[in-house]
Amino acid sequence: LSLSFQTHSNVTVLLSDMVGFTSICSRLAPMQVAKMLNEMYMTFDSLLSKRKSVYKVETIGDGYMVVVGIPTYQEKHAEYAAEMAIDMLIGLRSVELPFLEDNMRVKIGLNSGPVVAGVMGWKVPRYGVFGDTVNVVNVLESTSKPNRIHISESTFNLLDETGKFLLKPRRRNSVVGKKDLNKKLVNLI
Repeated sequence: LSLSFQTHSNVTVLLSDMVGFTSICSRLAPMQVAKMLNEMYMTFDSLLSKRKSVYKVETIGDGYMVVVGIPTYQEKHAEYAAEMAIDMLIGLRSVELPFLEDNMRVKIGLNSGPVVAGVMGWKVPRYGVFGDTVNVVNVLESTSKPNRIHISESTFNLLDETGKFLLKPRRRNSVVGKKDLNKKLVNLI
């Protein structure tokens, strides 16, 4: 079998994770965990139906990844990803589950740059996205604050050009192996 990967020079990757997922799961029955994740995924998936240019790549546990700009290039990739992220935060406000003490909270990272994407495997083929853009979005998501959208300098520059978003600088913090990431870390609010 041959690989069918393509290089995409500029896309925006969005990654979210539920805050305190492991701790929450330790207090819930497996069926409650499944219902909780399903509610979150259904909320996010319903937002995708309104956005033809946002492509869902995968869900792993509580992680949810989408990319704008693949498989078809989208000039407004950062803008559309930021709108999706904002709507994800708003959408979770309405999810109420009787067995959860509080509303679900997520941390979101956005990063813009090049990726390689394509279908892997043959038994259960999966569309995968790879490259430093994905590595950086992982760092941004993990260092985000609850119910905030942590964006890279590359995404900041693209969003700042639109004039549609309130971009708030974030205190610089050290990110191992990513010196250039320290130049400008911001939250989208």
